[in-house]
Amino acid sequence: MARSLIRRFAVLVASAAASYSLWWFAPSQPWFREFDRAVFSGVVQACANPPLIVSGEGTYAKPWTLRTLTTVSTKRTNDSPAPVVVAIGDDPEGVFQSSPPSPVDFAVMLKNLRRLGAKRVALGTVMAWSESDPIARSALEGQLSGFEVAVTATPLTRGATPEPMPGAFLRASLPINRVKGETALLPVVNRLPVPGTILGEGRVIAGFSELESEPAKGLPLLARWGDRVVFAFPVMAALAERDLTVDDVTIRLGESLQLGTDGPIVPLDSFGRLAVSLAKTSPVSPVAAESLIDAAELPAAPLVVLRDDRGAADAATKRFSAALVPSLAAIDSEAGLSPKRPFARMQWQGEVMFLAGIVLLQVMLAGGGSFRRHLTLLLLTGLVVATQYIGTCWAHGWLPGVAALGSVLAGWLVSWPPRERPLEPSPAGEPGE
Repeated sequence: MARSLIRRFAVLVASAAASYSLWWFAPSQPWFREFDRAVFSGVVQACANPPLIVSGEGTYAKPWTLRTLTTVSTKRTNDSPAPVVVAIGDDPEGVFQSSPPSPVDFAVMLKNLRRLGAKRVALGTVMAWSESDPIARSALEGQLSGFEVAVTATPLTRGATPEPMPGAFLRASLPINRVKGETALLPVVNRLPVPGTILGEGRVIAGFSELESEPAKGLPLLARWGDRVVFAFPVMAALAERDLTVDDVTIRLGESLQLGTDGPIVPLDSFGRLAVSLAKTSPVSPVAAESLIDAAELPAAPLVVLRDDRGAADAATKRFSAALVPSLAAIDSEAGLSPKRPFARMQWQGEVMFLAGIVLLQVMLAGGGSFRRHLTLLLLTGLVVATQYIGTCWAHGWLPGVAALGSVLAGWLVSWPPRERPLEPSPAGEPGE
């Protein structure tokens, strides 16, 4: 009787301590949130078709939310105006020095944009000259550095001889260990294919316009350069628009790319490409680059995007320019994602009662031998799992199932019945007895 009471007390203490620790303390740890997120993703597959886009933190204030792929929408997720597009055309009146524009021409464009109040600019055109005046290049670099945020673009490729990563890409990259998923599937790059490219110094960041060494399939958003990950130009432009940095990006290959904790979520396949087709967007009315010289004002917008619209541009440039606005719209509008479906947690009192019930059941069933002990483990585990699935798929809530299972495991580990000590043989009788 005493042994049974001791065992029940041990089960009570162990299971209560485990459930309380996993319910109250563990959720503040990143490793536990990742584990709980993986559990949620596994459970919710019973009531939703993958691919599943999961966000949130699983807390009372920020519960887990679920999104799935659906029809494409081009409605922006924020209330700010869409970026202003400045089109660099063929310049039939000869306003600029040359076509394509020279470094001096670009410096003039940027100077006028600053005069008109632009603070963040994204140059969706490759600025590369094999031979140019060093003073003109220096003037262009100086104008780029004068913005709060400036994003430049260039193609990337993979060659037999790798090159050091330019500073603009290094500032806009993340360590490979920040990416969740199989990073070996990402396209690999290691150099710039266009010599003489100006990407900018200081605070200027860069994104790639295309990956020349990869087949033209889908819209790549990520690439691997050594032990770091670099981003496509539309991603960097979207970050600049929201005044975010690459440190605010969360990447889950095969699922999503999220810009900030409350920013847009972009469906991502396992190869780092946009997982949905680009939506058809309404035609934009760009501002002609040559009109900036005499312009008195610009439409109010958090970002100005320069686009190469020259008729004499090469095919790759035309393809990139045509996809630029739809790409930004796909990111801004969370195109192809259903509305968020939250899976809220119960009030803390209800969760305490749920966990207390699991603990009390373990204490009540703690007696008996090994068979009863194993049967108790199976029954309570099945009960917790079934309750979790029902609460998730039917009630659209999230129970503290991990804490409950931890409680069951802890109670099972301390409920081993004590071994019976073998009886010692009686001493042999004295001779002659």
